[in-house]
Parts: sequence; C-alpha cells; structure tokens
Amino acid sequence: MHGPSEVVDPAAFRWNDEDWPGLAPDGLVIYELHVGTFTPEGTFDAAIARLDHVAELGCNAIEVMPIASFSGTRGWGYDGVALYAPAASYGGPEGFKRFVDAAHARGLGVILDVVYNHFGPE
Repeated sequence: MHGPSEVVDPAAFRWNDEDWPGLAPDGLVIYELHVGTFTPEGTFDAAIARLDHVAELGCNAIEVMPIASFSGTRGWGYDGVALYAPAASYGGPEGFKRFVDAAHARGLGVILDVVYNHFGPE
C-alpha cells in the first residue's frame, strides 16, 4: 500500500456474459467464499476451477467476502486500505473480472461483500 497506484481501463476486458440474465432475490442459494482460503493458491483464477463444484452443490450465487486491497497476502477483508481495488495478491481487477465472467458462465451470480466503515492499519 506504499507504492504506485494502477490505472485500469474498464473497457479493456472482453466480457463473455452478455446473455447473463441476472438473478431474482427470491430463491437465492448463496455460497459464501473467501478467496484467500478457498484454494491453496488463494486467487481468483484458482477459484474459477472450483466453480463447477459450487454450482453442483445447488448454489446459484456466490457471496465473495471483501476483496479490497490490504496489507500482506491474505486477509479476511475487514482491514482494507484501498477500498475500490481488488487485492493484487488475489489477482487484482483483471482476475476478479475473469472470476465474475466464469461464474456467470456457470449460472452463478456474484454478490460482493464490502466494508466501508473501518480501515486497516496501513
């Protein structure tokens, strides 16, 4: 958190979910997922490989615990320091886009848990 910032072009990512219909709030079956502990690698890309398992459980949505940048390589998301930047150790903005796109391809919605009322020590 003590280095340069990254400028991300939101239009540069090629989404494949243009037919994603979204989900109605009725009938949601939500799987809460912590990116850092969901796989040994602790990344969005590694989590993609396990999305079929989540869908097979009967879930239709994933609630991703907070992914805001934090100090270190793993965090529970409640000590974020760059609230609008997905953690680089998880794969950054591009990794999160790939994760959401892959979830939609499996019929899974993505709900992002956020924490705006406190910050980490950085």
